[in-house]
Amino acid sequence: MSQRRTRTFVNRVGLGVLLLAGVGCSHRPHSDRPVGNVVITLMQAGSPMTSGQVNLVNPTIAGGGGGSVGADGTVTMSDILEGEYTVVVLPPDLMGEPVEENPVPGRLAFDKSFPKKYRSPQTSPLKTKVIEGDTTQVTFELE
Repeated sequence: MSQRRTRTFVNRVGLGVLLLAGVGCSHRPHSDRPVGNVVITLMQAGSPMTSGQVNLVNPTIAGGGGGSVGADGTVTMSDILEGEYTVVVLPPDLMGEPVEENPVPGRLAFDKSFPKKYRSPQTSPLKTKVIEGDTTQVTFELE
């Protein structure tokens, strides 16, 4: 092959690879598995919990989700793999937003009023189920 034909061939192959790579970029992991949506409302002492983090944990499936609690006490998560989840709630102080002055520089102050049991998947009694194509809505009163 001449040098010009070789260069044209290489350019066309390179363009083809780029086009195929671009098509593959729109692939969502686990897109072949059923997903649903979840809206969780957190209440504490009868009022919405206005900040914090919620995580869905299920170690048996490659999935889960999480989100920040809004001012109305809700967290909305989309495209969560179908299954049963333990709900873990982290108060603002565990998210890097201390609720009081740090007693030790660089260490977060913990909100003692927030129950510890909700902070770990091993101890949280909160559960929810995600159903394919559905939006699960659940309210938890944190004691």
